[in-house]
Amino acid sequence: MNFMHIDVTKKHNLAMAVAKQKAELVAKQLSGPDIGDLQAVWSGDVLNFQVLNGIGKGVKGHLAVTPTTITVHIELTITTLAGKSVITSSVEKHLKAAGVA
Repeated sequence: MNFMHIDVTKKHNLAMAVAKQKAELVAKQLSGPDIGDLQAVWSGDVLNFQVLNGIGKGVKGHLAVTPTTITVHIELTITTLAGKSVITSSVEKHLKAAGVA
């Protein structure tokens, strides 16, 4: 496991379209004025994202949706590495709030 990455996989019982909506919601919740603006683009069932500015500038990753899981993969930068545990907790909290457990 690379210490510069965060990987969280959660199971779901949602239709693919709904699971993809939940993935978009989670991505939006992980950005914001304190983190930076997020650019996200779907490629099939994978939502690729990157933070364009702010404290999270340079962070990138994806949310991969399958019929049974959503996996969040985040590649941290040196400046965001110190907040890895907080970021991981935030990802898990937002997945749970979106109905993905």
